[in-house]
Amino acid sequence: MKKNIFQFESTGELISHLSKNDKIVGIVEYGTRQMNDMSNGGDYDLSIFIDGFVSTNINGVHFHIASIPVDCMILDITEIEKDKPANQMMLAHIDSRILYDKNGRVKKGIEKIREKWEKIGKLEDWEINFYRFFFKHTIDKIGKRLNENPMFSNYSISLAEISLLDAYERINQLEPGKPRKVIEYIFNNNKKLYRLIECIQNGNSISCRYDALVEASETVLEKYNGVWKDDEMIFHLKYNGKNDSNEQEKIIHEIFEIRNK
Repeated sequence: MKKNIFQFESTGELISHLSKNDKIVGIVEYGTRQMNDMSNGGDYDLSIFIDGFVSTNINGVHFHIASIPVDCMILDITEIEKDKPANQMMLAHIDSRILYDKNGRVKKGIEKIREKWEKIGKLEDWEINFYRFFFKHTIDKIGKRLNENPMFSNYSISLAEISLLDAYERINQLEPGKPRKVIEYIFNNNKKLYRLIECIQNGNSISCRYDALVEASETVLEKYNGVWKDDEMIFHLKYNGKNDSNEQEKIIHEIFEIRNK
């Protein structure tokens, strides 16, 4: 842990300072807060682009400017010159706002990812399988013993609620890492799901919260046949793995020595 030595009075003062650093080729901001907005509530998201790696171990830093928490990525400029994002969080740069661009590479990079990356992001087989498994797993784990350990049951339901928002964000290709925007989107586009999430949060009993979780899970995964069914086998896939029925039959036959009749 390092002590915060930054003494800037505003985020604008921070950006001005950074833009004088010869090592930095670009700065962008994203999210709802814009430079020089020092109002209470929320954080400030920005990325600093370097021409070449600064560290193989660090890609960002968190600190406060006045009372504002700052989430700052430190990235090689080539990360926004690739055809595919390195991870889901990089997708936030599609809607970023350029604050400093030393030689025009940031503008070109943002234009490229707006063209290329928006076409990427549909839910992959490995993600679908995971979501369908995860929610059913939680439902099964606590369903028949809700009141044996009420604190654990409530805890598990609350964790699943967070994962529901993450899954909904991913399925609907919303901006990653912005739960407030996800909730707003649900309110505007899926009133049934919004009411179910309210029930998960505010239900007057564990069973009420549990029933809302079951229905909300099915609703979020509706286009993918809902959660994992009792009469269905589901396969854990490696990252970027695909559902291949022939391969699955081979696994069942060679490992479990059972063939479909």
